[in-house]
This record gives sequence, structure tokens and C-alpha cells, in this order.
Amino acid sequence: METPPTDDVCPICHDDFYVPCKTNCGHWFCGNCILLCWKHRPSIEQCKCPICSQPVSKLIPEASALSKQDEEIVEICKNIQQYNFLYAGGMRGLFVKFRGLPLYLQRISDQLLDIDRYYANFQRLRFIIVSLLLTLIIYFMRYSFLINFS
Repeated sequence: METPPTDDVCPICHDDFYVPCKTNCGHWFCGNCILLCWKHRPSIEQCKCPICSQPVSKLIPEASALSKQDEEIVEICKNIQQYNFLYAGGMRGLFVKFRGLPLYLQRISDQLLDIDRYYANFQRLRFIIVSLLLTLIIYFMRYSFLINFS
């Protein structure tokens, strides 16, 4: 099993690795640090690697972290598993995304209720409502000649 470089530190918190995780692009981060980067993104899309900006589709925790029983480590490993569950690729990913719909909805509701993102959420909601109204107007205007002649 691979381990992070012994003379390196987490590029996010600049401290020793705590529950080290390797991304699909090969960079190492603390499990909690990379998960916080993901949770503070304005949407439910994949986290981007803070070093190379590549989308992170899989987080691989160091094997020794999986065997520890510390409550905090278990929670971080569970969150890593949820992240991997949400962003698995291919046909399996499609099935997983369908099964993970409750997790997506929870993530969206967390973002909508976040007071720090209130203005951005308000702007998105306004855009969605205006788009929906314009779509309905165009749809009904398209068939208005049927209504006028009846």
C-alpha cells in the first residue's frame, strides 16, 4: 500500500497528514482538509485538486487509517466513502448516483440553508424562477392560436 511522503505535509493545512488521502491525480491531503474543500464549493460538483485543478473522482485513504477505531477517524473515513460513492464514474456511477439521490438532496438543502451563501442562493433561485416563467410564457404563446380559435 502507498503512503504519503514522510518528509511532506498537507498542502492545505501545512501540517502533518491526518488520515492521509491520495487523489486520483496522485496528490496527498489530510482527509478532512480535502473534504472541507469539497463541502465549501458552491455546487454539488466534484472537488478540484487544490494543486493541479483536476476533478477529484476518487479519494484513497491510507490503509493504516482504515484500521483505526478513533471516532473522528471513523467519521472522516465514512465521509470519504460517501464522496467516492457520489462521484464514481462509468455505468456503475450512474447507478450509484441514482442510489445516492438522498445524499445529493441533503447536500443541496445544506447549501440552501447556509446563511453565508444566502445571496448567491437567492440569485440562483431568481434565475431559475425567471427561466421557468419565460419557458412557460413561450410554451403557451406557441399554442395561443389554438386557444384563440376555440
